[in-house]
This record gives sequence, C-alpha cells and structure tokens, in this order.
Amino acid sequence: MHQHGGLLHIGRRFLKASAKPLLGMAVRVPGVRLALVLLADGKLSRRSSARHPFDVEYGVETSGYIPGYALTPQASNGYLAAQPSALRRTFSLLPDVENLHLIDLGCGKGRAILVASEFGFRSITGIEYNPILADIARQNIRHYSQRAQSSRQPVVITKDATIFEPPKGPIAIFMYNPFPADLMQKVIKNLEMSLAQDPRDLFLILLNPVAAPMIDGSPALERYFAEQMRYSSDEAAYGSDPDDTVVIWRNRGNRHPRPASDYQAAVTVLSSMRAVLH
Repeated sequence: MHQHGGLLHIGRRFLKASAKPLLGMAVRVPGVRLALVLLADGKLSRRSSARHPFDVEYGVETSGYIPGYALTPQASNGYLAAQPSALRRTFSLLPDVENLHLIDLGCGKGRAILVASEFGFRSITGIEYNPILADIARQNIRHYSQRAQSSRQPVVITKDATIFEPPKGPIAIFMYNPFPADLMQKVIKNLEMSLAQDPRDLFLILLNPVAAPMIDGSPALERYFAEQMRYSSDEAAYGSDPDDTVVIWRNRGNRHPRPASDYQAAVTVLSSMRAVLH
C-alpha cells in the first residue's frame, strides 16, 4: 500500500470505529475534500453508517459504506455489506452445502462469510485485496466465533481476487457487486478456466448483479435462480434500497434441480451500483 505510516494508523482507527470509515482509506483524495465528497453520498452514507443489528448481536463491525475511490489499492466498487436476511435466504438455496467450498470474492469486513458459517459449508474463504478490510474481517471472525454457534470458521486471504485459484471440488462463489466490469471479466475468465481444467459443480452467486449480462454470455454457465429479495423489517433502515436482487448461475451439466423462481428473468442494470429484475 502506498500510504504514509501516520495515515495508515489513522485509517485503522477510523475504520475500526466506523464513525468516519472513509477518512482512513483515502489516499488520492485529501481528507477535507473527501469529507465534502461524502456528503454527496447522502442517504447511503447516513443509513449504512449506523451500527447494524447484526453487529450489535454478535459484537462485530461490518457496517459502513466506503466508496471505491476511497480504497487502496483502488480496485473495487467500494464496500457495503449485504443484509443478513438476503444472505440467509440465498445460502439456503444451495444444495449439498456440506460438500461445497464457499468463496467470497471481495469479502470486505466479512459479513457474508460470517453468515455463511451458519450453514455447514465444507470450507469458507474470504478473499480481500485491501489489507485493512481483511484485518477487520479476521477480527470479526474472532469476535463472532465467541458468540455464535457456527459449524465452520471462515478464513480470510489478502489477495487479488482476479488471480485467485479456486480449490478442487464443488464450489460456490459469492460476490456482492465488488468489482468494475474490467475486473469482473477477469474473474469470470478464471472461473471458466478452472471449470475447463477441473469439471465440477459450481454455483456463482451475485447479489446486486450488475454484471449479469456479462455472466449470461458465458458459455460455461447457466441460470439457476433469480429473485428480488426484500430485507427483513429490522434491516429496512440500514440500506439504500428495500431489497437486493439475487441471481445464481451454475455450471452447465450441473444436475441439481433448480429451486422455484423465475430464474430466466431479465436483469435491468440501473447504475454501476444497482440492478433489478423485470
């Protein structure tokens, strides 16, 4: 990371406190200017900065909104955690989870992998390029394991998700719109190469699937499930929207039956941060 030691120290303090999470991550944008820019994020900054009930219950820190321009290395769409109700609904749709390696590409502070530990996956791995977010995720795992009854403890690896090599055996890849289009193309190509070299069951899960048109064009993947998932009532005040769109793809030749859904529903991309079914 190209940061001075003083700024890195400030970044850790602010990110862990989550009161002003962006100031510590700023490298190319001066602190005062960044603070002004953040005001323009309005509703999303205000609503996501409040401590989420999930964090209160489990003694973790997964709340907060960090735009991509405030992260270093600057290689993502930013940080915003998915709602636990949508995560639980999504993970419950996967078959034979005891045989699946779950990998969260761009895991951020780790909320998705914490929720996934409730489901009995064979293993759970978070991949996070930003070392400060990765450290927070590891700390969250330690705190979460002290309070929750989970069958698997996740592992976080600080690495570029575009060059991560998936493990052997059936896998489920989870992403919450973490990457811009150029990086997502690399991720999809890597998954296609992995399937070609080691044919096996694969599920690709996208919440807020802005990259759906790209993935629909992959010769190695086909739709498995699609749904517009509303947040639970206690989560409604902690996101910019009342729901998340979830689309799951699977490898062609995967014989697991599809759950009931309009899995072929078209995805409309409203912006780089929002996609909906229609």
